[in-house]
Amino acid sequence: MWQTGNWHENGSAPWPEFEDKLGFAAMPTQDGNDPGTTSMSGGWALSIPAKSDNKDLAWEFIKMASTPEMNLELQLNDRNISPYKEVAENPKYQELPFFEEATSFLENTNFRPAVDKYPNVSTVIQSLVEQVVTDSISPEEAAEQYKVQVTEIVGADKIMEK
Repeated sequence: MWQTGNWHENGSAPWPEFEDKLGFAAMPTQDGNDPGTTSMSGGWALSIPAKSDNKDLAWEFIKMASTPEMNLELQLNDRNISPYKEVAENPKYQELPFFEEATSFLENTNFRPAVDKYPNVSTVIQSLVEQVVTDSISPEEAAEQYKVQVTEIVGADKIMEK
């Protein structure tokens, strides 16, 4: 739930009460071992296509778009976690609902697996969480749909039930 921008007044799914209805909790490590919490981070990148006719101009754009100042502007509108410490320490960024706390969880983050099926599983998780928090489905229904959808994505031979 890093991307609370979906719910702000100009987001894709405005939800005025989200700050009152949601909260954050650090994910504990599997067996409570140090450091006690964990998180998973993904990523994104700006890139230049190999067949671009304007590689120099594209590179200038990437340099401009990758500055902390531009990243702050992006996060104030898009509301994703910033990769810049300088941005994360900015008072405007910290005023975004949940962002100071969410950013603190990055202290114990691990990089998201770079496997081809993970983005699909991640999308299922995001969709089901949104459906639960907007009362479209119950947590029990979400758990059952998660089981079915992830099995379809990764295959029954990759699923372990406990």
